[in-house]
Amino acid sequence: MDKSTKTKLRVGPGHPIPLGSTILEEGINFAIFSRNAQKISILLFKSGIKDKWAEVELDPLVNRTGDVWHILICNLDKNLRYGFRIEGLYDPETLGHYFSREWILLDPYTKALTGGTNWGEIYERRGKKGPEEQFTRRSCIIEDDFDWEGDRPLNIPLHDTVIYELHVRGFTRHPSSGVVHPGTYDGIVEKIPYLQELGVNAVELLPVTE
Repeated sequence: MDKSTKTKLRVGPGHPIPLGSTILEEGINFAIFSRNAQKISILLFKSGIKDKWAEVELDPLVNRTGDVWHILICNLDKNLRYGFRIEGLYDPETLGHYFSREWILLDPYTKALTGGTNWGEIYERRGKKGPEEQFTRRSCIIEDDFDWEGDRPLNIPLHDTVIYELHVRGFTRHPSSGVVHPGTYDGIVEKIPYLQELGVNAVELLPVTE
């Protein structure tokens, strides 16, 4: 991190919860669980640029509570991407640990990722280049405030509940579904009358994360 970047970033201890990245009034809080890490750094990237913009090492005496590492970074652009460099023992056979400073890791608690490929295309890791060149996917900082507009639970008694469990893409991706937007949330909305005809009054989605 160059001198100009150092002057832009002010860091604090941060908070161990919630995990992931959280936008606060004073800055952005990052928290990640790792019981066996010996050293953790957070790497920041500008959107669309593969080289890191800054790297901040966490102090285990200040930025760690139990097994959770955390840091608050003030005056941070919310459009930045980030990843973690986590160091520790490399002992996959005995301890099952695969720590290596060569890899830049995604935040397992991130709410969104960037740098993905098109659905259905085979993803190939570019292993012939440097570690940072291989890191094509990065974690995003997301504002997750959502206006529920007074939405409330249906409060249907459990003994009257008919639950239909489905996969968002799989439910309508086939042409036989007859929807205008196959394989999407909009496709599910189109099928609501059909579900109601079946007597379904609750839908449970299979994991909707990537």
